[in-house]
Amino acid sequence: MAKIAVLGAGITGLSAAYELLRSGQRGGPPVEVRIFDSGKVPGGKIQTQKYKDYWIEDGPDAFLTIKPWGLELVKDLGLTQELLETSEDNRGIFIYWGGRLRRLPEGMGLTSTPDLWTLLTTDILSLTGRLRMLLEPLIPAGVVAEDEAMGPFLRRRLGKEAAERLAFPLLAGIHAGDPDELSLRSTFPQFLELTREHGSIGRGLLRISKGKQKAALSMTMWATLTGGLSRLTESLLGHIPKDAVHLDTQVVKVKPCGSGWEVVCADSQTWKCDKVISAVPAWALAGMVADIDGALARELNDIPFASTAAVTLVYDKRTIPAVPKGFGFLVPRTEGKNITAVTFFSHKFQGAPANEIHLRCYLGRKGQEALAESGEAQIVSVVREELFEMLGIDKPPTLSRVAHWNKAMPQYALGHMRKVRDIEAAVARHPGLFIAGSSYHGVGIPDCIRSGRAAALSAIEDGHGRD
Repeated sequence: MAKIAVLGAGITGLSAAYELLRSGQRGGPPVEVRIFDSGKVPGGKIQTQKYKDYWIEDGPDAFLTIKPWGLELVKDLGLTQELLETSEDNRGIFIYWGGRLRRLPEGMGLTSTPDLWTLLTTDILSLTGRLRMLLEPLIPAGVVAEDEAMGPFLRRRLGKEAAERLAFPLLAGIHAGDPDELSLRSTFPQFLELTREHGSIGRGLLRISKGKQKAALSMTMWATLTGGLSRLTESLLGHIPKDAVHLDTQVVKVKPCGSGWEVVCADSQTWKCDKVISAVPAWALAGMVADIDGALARELNDIPFASTAAVTLVYDKRTIPAVPKGFGFLVPRTEGKNITAVTFFSHKFQGAPANEIHLRCYLGRKGQEALAESGEAQIVSVVREELFEMLGIDKPPTLSRVAHWNKAMPQYALGHMRKVRDIEAAVARHPGLFIAGSSYHGVGIPDCIRSGRAAALSAIEDGHGRD
């Protein structure tokens, strides 16, 4: 029986362990799995807290449905009936610009464009900015570079105003990064593909929206599970033996041992195994492999990470000004605020107590991380001050909760794909070692699920070791 260690009990590691065990149950080679995680609770960034008959998310609050891997896992786990789509009654997103909330043009998103009239009448852009954006199909595609930062590309295609007031808040916020440093090819390659295939982002999106892809989208773009995203990790854990999950256990080193590997923990616990799947951040793995491959450790450490914080505030609706109908708002970097986005969570997903409004506020991005790493009292004070400016809320919340995510958001900077290729080549020099997770090929929940399951299948198919 092959012994495989999984480092990390987040969605990536749990997905990998689930796939390893499922393969054995379906007639594949039997596998003994042991999961190691330094945290006191499993789930990684997916952490749901029960609140009355509702829930609070400390980490992500939904997953993207247009990437299939999240929905596939939901189906595999038998959770389809628990899928919860975003509310149709509260659709809409705002941009906070120029001191007030302005509604994002209807239909504008990652995979669609607004109708012409909506775009022409939006007050987020000046008339000049609107006309410049409409000229995007006329801008020559030019020669596609090996890599280009997202900022210059979108300014060239859409114009400065549209890029900085519309595109950057929508796109850069996902990575908590600086658009002028993020790699377009690693973060949003679809824009390069649209430009190459159709000569224009807008023209490409219009053709897609009229085609089969739009018809095939049978549910909202974002979804969660009734009771919160931890239902997903809880269900995965239900398929993994309890004694296989070792929490509050810091792995300090992984090293070759005979024809396999040895996992060494801070408490001197060790485990000899055939293979190791790393599902921890690149910087964490760097420390574990430094003794056996200093060059690999340096390459792993070369992937930068940003710190963020998520702040949940619960208010009595009857004591505060009415919150606009919509899912929330985004704050461009140029506004100079600490808050990067606010989700009207109880608008986005129904089920909260009737008299309550739940706001989720996000802080921290590359270069602006000090507040996100500070104490809870300071964070709540700053968030309340800015919410007063933005929404006129001056009453204290009935509940406040801060979740810190220090060095948790990988930054796909220029050259990221090349870095990852170098890392994967270095890892391949160590038979039986596999890597997965948000550090490499996508930061979203579906990406992490795909990454974990793919690493597990590679480990099963690999002929290295005693299996």
